[in-house]
Amino acid sequence: MQVTLRGRKRHVRTVTFDASENVVELIDQRLLPHAFKFFRAKTHHESAFAISDMVVRGAGAIGATAAYGLAQGAVSFRGRNLKKFATHMDRVFKVLAEARPTAVDPVNAMKQVRASMAAGETVEEKQSLAVAAAEQFANEDVEHCEAIGRHGAKLIKNGMRVLTHCNAGWLAFVDVGSATAPMYEAQRRGRKFHVFCDETR
Repeated sequence: MQVTLRGRKRHVRTVTFDASENVVELIDQRLLPHAFKFFRAKTHHESAFAISDMVVRGAGAIGATAAYGLAQGAVSFRGRNLKKFATHMDRVFKVLAEARPTAVDPVNAMKQVRASMAAGETVEEKQSLAVAAAEQFANEDVEHCEAIGRHGAKLIKNGMRVLTHCNAGWLAFVDVGSATAPMYEAQRRGRKFHVFCDETR
């Protein structure tokens, strides 16, 4: 999503992963709309905190945060012993899964990352696969939202009134949003319509 920071337009995702520093960076949604700041989670425990303390909200966004957090936990492991690494990963998974126990997206995202890691034969390979799988999960989240936008925009005509409800904008996902994606795409195509938002979070 395009945001203006200090007078300059910039494309920002709700959650990203800096593999070089092993840091998960998130828009701190607790501060919105009064301040726009980033929360830098330097450990998987801090990524879990970001999920539990509502730094990040919304199904897709917390799923990607958990996926990145699992990769972050994998990369933080020091050593070559596969058995110890497996035990470590079980602990990382548990910490992140318990951050929002009622949500299914974090667990599903982490299962996807772990499935990719299974192909690795060494700790180092498994770490690399974890990072790649987490990035793929986040990118697919964006692709799915963009597809919703393309398909949904066909339904929005000039002069229409559209109602949106619940937390389904770009902050709830890695980027673009789900229910709001058709509105963004229709506007990009030059359609003129009115949106009613009967709830905000």
